[in-house]
Amino acid sequence: AELIKSEFEGHVKYHIAVWDGRAPAWIIHRRFTNFELLHLRVRDVRLRSSAARLKLPPKRVLFNTLDEDFIMQRREQLNRYLQAVLADKRVAESHEVWDFLAEDSRAYAYKTDAEAEGG
Repeated sequence: AELIKSEFEGHVKYHIAVWDGRAPAWIIHRRFTNFELLHLRVRDVRLRSSAARLKLPPKRVLFNTLDEDFIMQRREQLNRYLQAVLADKRVAESHEVWDFLAEDSRAYAYKTDAEAEGG
């Protein structure tokens, strides 16, 4: 995880190493909002599978979400979440999961705050 700070705000960029067993590994960068989008998009797949109990870490907490301890804890939670997603064959083979893990994903591309706002 990498903390990105701008003059007015900050966000966390999570680095994820992906390896599909065939090609060399690649690194993708995702924000928490990307995980939220994935979670929403695989909901229908999850409801028909044993992964229906998957829980995404909470978005907000009562303390600073840019606190280093919080970031490391969330990173571990997101890693466990992603491992659980990949452990369920039906979910892991879904288009949404493959798109999330793709280097060239448009839907899940890492964006700075300015890019996300269209600036």
